Amino acid sequence: MIFGTIDGDKVKAFYLATRSSGGGDPLTTISFTDGRLVDEETIRGEFHYRDSDQTVLSGPYEAKRI
Repeated sequence: MIFGTIDGDKVKAFYLATRSSGGGDPLTTISFTDGRLVDEETIRGEFHYRDSDQTVLSGPYEAKRI
């Protein structure tokens, strides 16, 4: 499931997912992105990721429209 907002050049989105992990409890993940539209082709910002196995990642990103 994806939900979020675009307000002017600001982009905020949450991504929530679950997936099977080989017969055990399903892995639940949530990601958050906080970015800005740089131009019509580029978004730059920070992402934050956490899952039910306590994996935590974050850092900058740049996304290009293709």
